[in-house]
Amino acid sequence: MQDENCYGTEHQLTVKDDKGCQTYPLTHPTYEIGRFAKLDIRLCTRSHQVARHHATLVRFGQPPFDYGLIAAFSPDDSGAHQLLVNGNPIQTHVLCSGDIIEFGAGVSAIYDRAWPVASDFNSFPGCILQIFPIES
Repeated sequence: MQDENCYGTEHQLTVKDDKGCQTYPLTHPTYEIGRFAKLDIRLCTRSHQVARHHATLVRFGQPPFDYGLIAAFSPDDSGAHQLLVNGNPIQTHVLCSGDIIEFGAGVSAIYDRAWPVASDFNSFPGCILQIFPIES
């Protein structure tokens, strides 16, 4: 399997919680997110609105990959916990660059999918860059 970086994409999640901001480069197939200290991305908060295992990020598709966000708590717990993307409650969501994820009061994240080569196309406002793999 080829490394997705050969396709020019970089995924990252910048989390803001009680300890400040932290940026996580996303290179693995899955990430568990929540208050529990042993999770891949720990949300530092005392708020019980954030579950111990609040959500999971899952990489899917063929290169260049996408990431999806899945609520890890039961829909029955939606009174205690919420997962919002761009202000809308979700159970699952395919992330787009710039999506704002809210886990609870004062705990949020921004997903970013950077195309480093896109800076070469700044003279084309509104241009959507598509990179197609070369078949061998």
